[in-house]
Amino acid sequence: IHLLYPVFYLNIPIKYTFIYFMENTTSYLDYADDIQRHQNHLPHWQQEGTWQFVTWHLGDAIPVSVRKKMIQDRKDWMMKHPKPWDVVIQKEYFERFEGRFQKWLDQGIGKCWLRNPACSGIVSKRLEDLAEEKIDLDCFAIMPNHVHVLFRPFEGELLEKIMKNLKGSTAYFINKKIGRQGTFWMEDYWDRMIRSEAHFLRVRKYILNNPVKAKIPQGQFVLKKPDREEKLDREEKLERGF
Repeated sequence: IHLLYPVFYLNIPIKYTFIYFMENTTSYLDYADDIQRHQNHLPHWQQEGTWQFVTWHLGDAIPVSVRKKMIQDRKDWMMKHPKPWDVVIQKEYFERFEGRFQKWLDQGIGKCWLRNPACSGIVSKRLEDLAEEKIDLDCFAIMPNHVHVLFRPFEGELLEKIMKNLKGSTAYFINKKIGRQGTFWMEDYWDRMIRSEAHFLRVRKYILNNPVKAKIPQGQFVLKKPDREEKLDREEKLERGF
């Protein structure tokens, strides 16, 4: 009876019931629940079933000196601002670190191998494969020198292992495709757990708008949009009776 409540008592059309259940079982960061932590050059956090915004980039996309300073500045700042954060501190964190980091990437520094559809296609294919194996994939943007993905690991899947598999396999096949050797991706990655529906929608919008904002020509990026039937915009859902 509880499973049928949204259909009969909220007057939700049966054909959209799946969307209701999907959204109401979507997980966001819960500071009261257990958080898994691991450390490489950057700290990483994961909570079972929580959406993640993950970014990684080519080895030459950000000058080494700039990247090292950003990591150290972030470490020093976080020592002075332990979680949980209020809205003001969250905004300060984004402006100081994530916003600055994204601006560097959007400058298109380095060889930008991912402009080549043969290279970006390898990354796109692996992400789509992972969507069937290990992750619930919402959207992604493959830019000339970096990648943004919004996804949720399946139960029992570790973020660090997903990323190791993803970066390792794509680096191998891209290097093979273009006839090069050596490091392809910069070691490590940036991740952020999604705190709320509003945060989820902001991240999705950022990813989908990134090619336009960075003025990347058509054919030099790959964009995977959310499935239309499963992820309707809030305004459209309201129009449909939600």
